[in-house]
Amino acid sequence: MSLKVKFSKKLSAFNIEASFSIPEGKTLVLFGPSGSGKTTLLRILAGLEIPDKGKISFKNNLWVDTDRNLFIPARKRSLAFVFQEGVLFPHLSLRKNIALTAVEKEEGEKLLRIFGLWSLRDRKPFEVSGGERQRAALVQALARKPDLLLLDEPFSALDEKNKNLVISFLKDWQRKNKTTFVLVTHQKSDGKILGHFWLEVKNGKTNLKTNLIIDGSTFYITERHCQAT
Repeated sequence: MSLKVKFSKKLSAFNIEASFSIPEGKTLVLFGPSGSGKTTLLRILAGLEIPDKGKISFKNNLWVDTDRNLFIPARKRSLAFVFQEGVLFPHLSLRKNIALTAVEKEEGEKLLRIFGLWSLRDRKPFEVSGGERQRAALVQALARKPDLLLLDEPFSALDEKNKNLVISFLKDWQRKNKTTFVLVTHQKSDGKILGHFWLEVKNGKTNLKTNLIIDGSTFYITERHCQAT
């Protein structure tokens, strides 16, 4: 298993209790009502919040173990994230924002072209549309070449044409790079295209749904784990 999660965290309205694991190079779709804890769960995976108790590991690297007071910060985790509010620096151009995280300059510039942003590369985030900012945030995340990509409503500002192009590109990227995705979306159609596993989040509780057949293997999905046979 690539990502293994078992933790709890007390919030003002309810407690988050998460327990699941997913294979490398697959997509877990988080769904549930607004305010159910989906974004908080992503923030904990990203290392932006600390659970009260539990463990998180990725590709045999332990990121969190509260019993041992172990916490690996976000900058040292092989991940990238795209949140609804965006993470672009407003005083920097799109190109400079992407250069901050790009493993290779050429890769960042290539992605700018693929995502239709090359002509806007020297503009600042406030000088482009919401959809263009969202695409730039995706480029920034991908240019880091993460092993784990966390996506919180990453297509909400995109028109249908650009959304379809981005989703198609993400599917190809995942296949080529074996990147593991965790996606929060209210659009079931988007999750259906990208998702291999579905995790319902309701009042902070998680519940993996149904049995799926992926690449010829059957994954028996329970609340605790997904196991390939």
